[in-house]
Amino acid sequence: MAQIKLSILIPLYNFKEGFAKIINCIENISENLSDNYEIIVSDDSELPIINNTEIKNLKNKLNHFRYIH
Repeated sequence: MAQIKLSILIPLYNFKEGFAKIINCIENISENLSDNYEIIVSDDSELPIINNTEIKNLKNKLNHFRYIH
């Protein structure tokens, strides 16, 4: 496993539209990044903003993705 050199933490609270925009930007540049980054989403919303299917899709697209609710 590659050593992580960049961690991107996305705090999330009831703002799915903003999260979608951020993830879209990251997906667009992820091809140019090496495998040395991770994305961590911390969701403080009462109910999860992202469903399990979306989480699985993001894990498939982005090498190191974690969702914490």
